[in-house]
Parts: sequence; structure tokens; C-alpha cells
Amino acid sequence: MRAKQRKPVLWGIGGHVIKVGLGAVLIDLMRHGFVSGIAMNGAALIHDFEIALAGNTSEDVEAGLGDGEFGMAAETGEYINEIAKLSQRIRIGYGDEAARTISFERDHRCQTR
Repeated sequence: MRAKQRKPVLWGIGGHVIKVGLGAVLIDLMRHGFVSGIAMNGAALIHDFEIALAGNTSEDVEAGLGDGEFGMAAETGEYINEIAKLSQRIRIGYGDEAARTISFERDHRCQTR
């Protein structure tokens, strides 16, 4: 009997998967080999970024949907814009630079408290 062929399992997700707090579940699925990789859209990166730095997202979908307002924290837009510019300038991926920025901000915040 032949061993099972292990093939990569790739998921594409949108922002709400992260916004509602399922990031830890995705990490667990990857650690246990059920998911090989995850492709996220920009909203997922923004929610992940805010949760990593602030513990929650700034967006209140119900309150902003009617007016077409999304993302309530100016700082998030400023950070994300700087990440995009820097990643292009130093020629690394947008997600890679977001991870580097989050790590730097976390380390810096811990040292200043």
C-alpha cells in the first residue's frame, strides 16, 4: 500500500476571518499541518495589524457601513501607508514588512513601559 501523498492546502481569506478573532485558529491549523499557506487580502492585513498592536480593530462595520466609512483609526492608515512605501523601497513583500514593523513596535513598546 502506498503512503498518502501530502499536497499543499492553500486558503484565501478576507478581512473578517481575522477581524472576528480566528487568527489563532488559523495558526493552529498551520502548526498541525492542515493548512500549508494562507493568502490574505489587504483588509485581513489591516485587521491583523491592529489586533497585534492594539488588541482589537478600530472598525465598527455596523456604524460605518451606511456612510461607507471603514477603518476608524488614522494611525492605522499612516502605518500601513509607510509599510507599503518601505516594502517597495527595500524590495521585500508587503506582508513581510508588516510583520517586521509589528515586531519592532511590540519590542519598542515593551522597552518603554
